[in-house]
Amino acid sequence: MPVKPFIFKSEDEAVRKLREFSANLKVPQRDFNKSQIIEFSIQSNIFRALPLKKVKPSELYRRWADSNFSSLIKNMSKIERKDSFAEMLFSYAEDLISYWHKNTYTNSEKIGYGPAIKIINLLIKAIQETSYHQKTIWRFQHVPFDYYTLLLLRRIINDISNLQYKITVPASPSMSFIGNKESYLIFMDVIFRLSKKARIHPIVYDYWAWNKTHNSN
Repeated sequence: MPVKPFIFKSEDEAVRKLREFSANLKVPQRDFNKSQIIEFSIQSNIFRALPLKKVKPSELYRRWADSNFSSLIKNMSKIERKDSFAEMLFSYAEDLISYWHKNTYTNSEKIGYGPAIKIINLLIKAIQETSYHQKTIWRFQHVPFDYYTLLLLRRIINDISNLQYKITVPASPSMSFIGNKESYLIFMDVIFRLSKKARIHPIVYDYWAWNKTHNSN
């Protein structure tokens, strides 16, 4: 069962706990084929949060993922820089948004930027836990933002960010809290800054926030 989400009290605490966690982290290794990766990558709680009526969001996502899986693996294998990974990620997120819009019927059923980019990050995370993984991607991987990954930063985000204005993380943030590319980049920059201080890969932050909280192996 999930435990109560942790909230870092200070930047020093975050650095210390993430570094300790990273030292003992064993990334799960799953013997999954393409179909199993796609099915495993997005859980039912995410689909329940997506407002679709005439089309099941799980079916829509899986059709999109199946048609884009090979190209995603190919593009992942070419990544050698942090900015290249981000460009690839945004490209697939925008493609998913476009695909989603073409297959839904009303504006209320359209997928937002936050859920779309989270879905791509979750698919990449699932891929990286299988034989399809790309070693060069580990240090560039982004965090799938949701309640657990956002809430951790609530007290420390303004200590880490170099922004002149304050950022307020709500008490119950959701994946839709990330409303556009600009806000997403702000939060990922904070994760990269924190990870650099902790001397860990950014994706370790997600394993702390989500997998550790949910006792996932």
